[in-house]
Amino acid sequence: MAHIRIKVWGDYACFTRPEFKTERVSYPLITPSAARGLLEAIFWKPEFRYQIRRIGVLQLGTQVVVLRNELTSRQGREPLLVEDHRAQRSTLLLKGVAYLLEADLVLRPHAQDPLAKYLDQLRRRVERGQFHHPPYLGTREFPAHFAPGAGEE
Repeated sequence: MAHIRIKVWGDYACFTRPEFKTERVSYPLITPSAARGLLEAIFWKPEFRYQIRRIGVLQLGTQVVVLRNELTSRQGREPLLVEDHRAQRSTLLLKGVAYLLEADLVLRPHAQDPLAKYLDQLRRRVERGQFHHPPYLGTREFPAHFAPGAGEE
């Protein structure tokens, strides 16, 4: 196993709690599955997986309520008239968050290359700000910024 630390931050975040149906309410912190998804957005290969070890809170976000226009139904084959399917919903989200994610890279049984190869690729991507697809904090409208964490092993 190889250990990595990555600092992530953003202006807004929303890690939706499933028990609230129509109104989105965020957990107070990033969830382990959201942290894993964020790391996979930066660098993903089928030969390894991320195992989240620790989530450090560098800046605890303040809770903000925002009213958003959402659609009540999805678009099908027929065009959707937005005005007829619009609903205003409130969202309780986090403003100004920063976390230090600590994770292990764990090789899968079918991997051919050594773990050090993938760890080096991940570190280079983090240092250069590159990603597989844009990382976000909970939902796509809240982009995540990232940098190497202090004291990588």
